[in-house]
Amino acid sequence: MYFADCPSAGHDMIAFDYRDYGPDGEPRVVHIDQKADYRITVPAPDVVSLVQALRPDSDYDDDRARRKELDEMTLGLVTCS
Repeated sequence: MYFADCPSAGHDMIAFDYRDYGPDGEPRVVHIDQKADYRITVPAPDVVSLVQALRPDSDYDDDRARRKELDEMTLGLVTCS
C-alpha cells in the first residue's frame, strides 16, 4: 500500500509491503523506484523503526548552512577563474 511519494515527479514512492507477512502481519517499509526497473529497497524493516528514525527539520539546519557555505566558496572559485 503506497503512502508517500518522493520529489521525483512520481517516479518513486514509499509503500507498506505486506507480501511476506500477509494482511495481519507487520509490513516492511519499502522504496520502489520506477526508473530503476521498479527496484525495491527497504529503508525500514517495520513502521515503528521508520517512525523512530524520523528527525525534525531543525536537525538538518547545520547541514544546510554548511552546504550554503560550500556553494558560496565554489561560486567564488568559478567567478575567479
